[in-house]
Amino acid sequence: MECRSKVINVRQRGEGRCSLVTDEVVSAVGDVLSKSSSESSSSSSGLALFFLLDPVEGASLSLNENSDPSVRSDLSKAALKVCPTDPMLRRLTFGSRSLVIPINSGRLSVGTWQGFYLCDWRETADGAASFTISVTVLTNPSAAVIQSTFQPPSRGFHSMRSIASSLLLKNQSKSSSSSSPSSSTSSTATSEVNDGLACVMVRHCSASMAFLEDNRALCDLERALSLLVPDKWSKWFEHNYEGWDDMPGHAKNALIGGPCVLVPITSDSHLVLSDMEDVGFGEHRDDWGRYGRSMSVTRLPGSFRGSDMIPMTTPPATASTSSTSSTSTTGGGGFKWGMEFSASSFNPKVSNGFVRLCGPNLSCFVVAQAGLNGQTMWKSLSLIHISEPTRLLRS
Repeated sequence: MECRSKVINVRQRGEGRCSLVTDEVVSAVGDVLSKSSSESSSSSSGLALFFLLDPVEGASLSLNENSDPSVRSDLSKAALKVCPTDPMLRRLTFGSRSLVIPINSGRLSVGTWQGFYLCDWRETADGAASFTISVTVLTNPSAAVIQSTFQPPSRGFHSMRSIASSLLLKNQSKSSSSSSPSSSTSSTATSEVNDGLACVMVRHCSASMAFLEDNRALCDLERALSLLVPDKWSKWFEHNYEGWDDMPGHAKNALIGGPCVLVPITSDSHLVLSDMEDVGFGEHRDDWGRYGRSMSVTRLPGSFRGSDMIPMTTPPATASTSSTSSTSTTGGGGFKWGMEFSASSFNPKVSNGFVRLCGPNLSCFVVAQAGLNGQTMWKSLSLIHISEPTRLLRS
């Protein structure tokens, strides 16, 4: 597995609070892949992580419609209506500080109408601010992006656990059957893999993916989102010619935080989830599910192996607080760790969680298998780490 990172400066284009920056993002990923040690960057597959480094107060990233500019202005209207006074709350509510997107054969694997938004929710926003974004690319010769179609039976959230597992197992079986006896080195390397990552993604802008810690949330989450952004708001949205529930669906996509979720997988491609946890596909429209929704499951095997304790000198008080570690996985000394946890990871009764570790000198994402004892939570956090040597492009 190869990991490379690049830091870019992106300036908004004067379109208002939300700017479309797809060209800049695609160019950065291409630059990182071109430095890859593999023979051909055009055949690389894996995952790309985009992390907003500076400024973080009141800014967020989102993946939403790339065609009609009115979606961006309407999203600003919705954010200001839901959070009229607090820019940081708008940042936490609409979009996310990070996005994870699959890479398939050297290209970002997104839907036809999906584009990258850079949103500035600060009171001083002028639509022309400059932001620093870390772009990290993880590739693996064995990675695969499995595309499929899901037809949600109704509006609301639906379990994707069995569907994602089925696609992963089918891909693994296909890969195993296509392996020839002569490729003994590849087979041996694969057999030693203990775990990896799966990225489950919906390739539409009025639907979303969510990691849920309680199956009952499948029924309740869409109703809760409709309280924040009701369908009746479509009467004052400009983007309403595709249906009265379309623009509210775009806003709900941003509220969830993105179209992708990361889930750890075992060596036999099973999702590492507890009995109560699930991956939910959010259908935010009444009549669109019957056409089918394009989705993908990215399998990144061999990314992570085993688990180690990573010492931290100053345990942060909250998930958004940065601290300095005395140890770096690159051996280059300390750096700041910017952390984002799922909400469930602060519940001492929960055994699984996710953490992304990012900094100006290292930017990678790590899946956490948390052993929480309720007393020294941070000391007992066991991080599944990148075991193979990583190559980092710093710029």
